[in-house]
Amino acid sequence: MNPTLDSIVEQALAETEPTNEEVVKDVDESTAEAKATEANDTATENEKAEEANESEADETAEVEKADDAGEEYTADDIVADDEEEVYEEPKVEQPKEAATNLTPEQSYIFNSLPDINVQAADGKYYTIKVPSQLPADFEFANKREEIIFNQNVAAQELNARDLQNQYKTQETQRQGTEFQEKVNASVRSDVAELQREGIFPKFKTPIDSPNFEKDPAAVEMQAVLDLMETRNASYLEQAQKGQPFRFVGFKEAYDIYTAQQARAERQKNVRNEDSARKTIAKKSSNSAGAYEPSIVKPSVRPGTTTRDLLAEIDAMEF
Repeated sequence: MNPTLDSIVEQALAETEPTNEEVVKDVDESTAEAKATEANDTATENEKAEEANESEADETAEVEKADDAGEEYTADDIVADDEEEVYEEPKVEQPKEAATNLTPEQSYIFNSLPDINVQAADGKYYTIKVPSQLPADFEFANKREEIIFNQNVAAQELNARDLQNQYKTQETQRQGTEFQEKVNASVRSDVAELQREGIFPKFKTPIDSPNFEKDPAAVEMQAVLDLMETRNASYLEQAQKGQPFRFVGFKEAYDIYTAQQARAERQKNVRNEDSARKTIAKKSSNSAGAYEPSIVKPSVRPGTTTRDLLAEIDAMEF
């Protein structure tokens, strides 16, 4: 039930703390009208919040309904949802304006180094990062200033090595993240294309459903991704040993996967056929040994010539 304007005004007036009853009675009409307007705005915001909650509930119901309906969709249908979360890739931070004529690595190191303050003999102070920034005729104010300066320079060299390692680590992470993003986009594009061509099954379970991983298409996709990861890990290991670098995408990995499945199916059929032949041969061997048919051997009388045999054969009736 939405609150009425009168109740909002009463609540607004009740929250006000007058110093005495006269102050409350003397509130002019303009002040009361302003409070009523503010209360009305509050009511409008409450109504909008309720409408937003109802809209969110309707969207949740639609998702649950879609989950039950099992509508098919391809990998590129979920691009819009993924793009809502904007990923910000890590970048190498440049604390100050980069120095000129330096590589990005050198610029990062130079501008990240702490400043070194040193006093000259003329009483002037210099703020530098490396000794080469001092004038050629520079003289220290005193021996103590020189000792402190040399200590700071030695520490600066250690800082430079640490910053170099830090830069390389950040660059490796950035390149790895960038490469992985390209791989993920390529995989999603390949899966969607195969699904549109009817080669790869479409998803039926919503992406945000806890049962998505049990979807047949998701199960098969994970199997292909596992094969793809194994192959690329092997290729990377070979590349580190001096072999040419290779990389397989989802499409190529899917071709390998289907070929392996077909070969496994053929091997299974061959094994079944071999087993069937062995069974038949075994049964035939057992039945053949059950009896021995009598064999009549031809007999020839001693002294019979070839002409006599031919005459006997001609006399036979076939």
